[in-house]
Amino acid sequence: METILYGDNLSELLASYKATVLDVLAWFPYGIIHFALPFIVAVLIWLFAPPTSLRSFGFAFGYMNLIGVIIQNLFATAPPWYKILHGLEKANYSMNGSPGGLGRIDDLFGFDMYTTTFTNSPLIFGAFPSLHSACATMDALWLSYLFPKISWVFCIYVFWLWWCTMYLTHHYFMDLVLGSSLAISFFYFVHIVGWVPKKSNGHLSRFSYESLHYHDIFSEDPINNIEVDDAGFIIDDDEFIANS
Repeated sequence: METILYGDNLSELLASYKATVLDVLAWFPYGIIHFALPFIVAVLIWLFAPPTSLRSFGFAFGYMNLIGVIIQNLFATAPPWYKILHGLEKANYSMNGSPGGLGRIDDLFGFDMYTTTFTNSPLIFGAFPSLHSACATMDALWLSYLFPKISWVFCIYVFWLWWCTMYLTHHYFMDLVLGSSLAISFFYFVHIVGWVPKKSNGHLSRFSYESLHYHDIFSEDPINNIEVDDAGFIIDDDEFIANS
């Protein structure tokens, strides 16, 4: 699919050159930060976002993962390491999984952190979509919501994790795109339906809020509040003109 879309396999290109320092740079976000960051984000949301925001984060994060796993089971997709090990051999669920590039981390540190776990994984053809990409994007979106001035830092983290997944031969680029798309969809869903309170720059923490105000995309849309005459022309409205 990637070769058809843009003429080459990005995952293979990124995984073609290997070095110990790159292994560690890929392992840290993929094998450590990925599992810890959602809990850190949850604590930050509870502390700095308006009350009830954490509930929306939990909904978006949970259902994103649920839909992701359902898609993985409906559309079984082999990760890049499969082609490296088996070529174009027809896949079946009697095959073992593989840690891919994470096997080099086990070799580096001298003990089994990933090899046994990934080899015996019950979902070895669950590369599409990438939930690593989805979780990283969801974390980055909520952190950008909390700290918009440094949103560029969180974007870098997402791209860093994208590189990790391809370098470690766990995902193709298309897996990452769908994973991030899932995250973006659920993040904006909880905002559009009005579940997330408005965040005020004048409030430093949840304890600063005396009342909560929610977004209403219909009442806030100036087009829905204009008045027209019998001929269908807009009646002069200074507020509408200012908003426009």
